[in-house]
Amino acid sequence: MTNQKPIRKDRVALVVVALLAAILIPVLLSSSPGADEDPGNGLVVSDGGGIAGVSATTDPTPEVNPYEILSHTITEGDTLESIARALGVGVANLVASNDLDSGQSLTPGDTIRVPRTGFLYRISSGETLSDIAASYEVTVAEIASANNIPDPGQILAGTLIIVPGDPQVAPSTTVANATPSGSPSFSWPVTGEVVSEFGYRTHPILGTWERHNGIDIDVPEGTIVTAAASGTVFNIDNDPDGIGLAVYLAHTDNFYTVYGHLSQIQVQPGDPISAGQQIALSGNTGLSNGPHLHFEIRKTPEFPIDPLLYLP
Repeated sequence: MTNQKPIRKDRVALVVVALLAAILIPVLLSSSPGADEDPGNGLVVSDGGGIAGVSATTDPTPEVNPYEILSHTITEGDTLESIARALGVGVANLVASNDLDSGQSLTPGDTIRVPRTGFLYRISSGETLSDIAASYEVTVAEIASANNIPDPGQILAGTLIIVPGDPQVAPSTTVANATPSGSPSFSWPVTGEVVSEFGYRTHPILGTWERHNGIDIDVPEGTIVTAAASGTVFNIDNDPDGIGLAVYLAHTDNFYTVYGHLSQIQVQPGDPISAGQQIALSGNTGLSNGPHLHFEIRKTPEFPIDPLLYLP
């Protein structure tokens, strides 16, 4: 009979522990967070200890409109160079946009404007976008895109546009105000300061960039409004979302004038009108930010042109 040695319990325990270690250690190692794995709080940690995929600034960088109109109110000590530096534009762009001379002294309190890219340019009578594009070495499509012009063939004399080019390519010229031949002789319908000119602007109430079809003349409510030229009352209207109470006059050579934001109309459609005749009282009706007269000159009933090119 063979004698068998009893199995020592301590050796069995050691074997069991070794087997368990061989099974559990790989499992534990594979389940622990790695260098680029989720540690359980939903964030992905990068090798450097930061959070991968999350920038230091959580707010996205706002998109900058390259054709945004910047403005600056001149203060004592300002120079063209310091203003250009503050706005991040070229001195030449600032000069061209505001019809300034490079050596001209600045008047504190005045406001100057310039787009982020390019410069402001007022279209002269008879000028086309092709003419402007050729002068400043840009394309018609670039000008149309910068100004949201749907039809480059339909532009208005006196409109202020953005030219996305270098103002030093072509010499700057100033067009003197003069009444184009063949048009009626127009006079001012009221006496006051022009607070908003013809052309593209930021709407004072809506805040949108859009075309202003006339000029706004600052006068108190109830100021007498006179006909800018002889003619006939073409229409009267009330547009609460636009120029409010308005009178439309027809003149010779297919010209028309419009008088808006009135408080009282004193004529009727079909009435013959003499130049300088009282036709209404100014007001604050329609979409208005204060008492003033909105005044337009049109060539045909649907084609506004800059009144300042025709007024004395």
